[in-house]
Amino acid sequence: MLELIRQHEQKGMEKPKKGELSIEEQAELDHYFQLEHLMRLAKIRAYQMLHS
Repeated sequence: MLELIRQHEQKGMEKPKKGELSIEEQAELDHYFQLEHLMRLAKIRAYQMLHS
């Protein structure tokens, strides 16, 4: 699953640089960035709870 996400991410990261994303693709990319941010926050919180 992670490999599929990475492949999709790599393909998707080329298009924004060229300005070729559709509205749907941009929304999907934004969603992935939001999920990544939430996962980072969850990991930080878990680390803090384990080490306090």
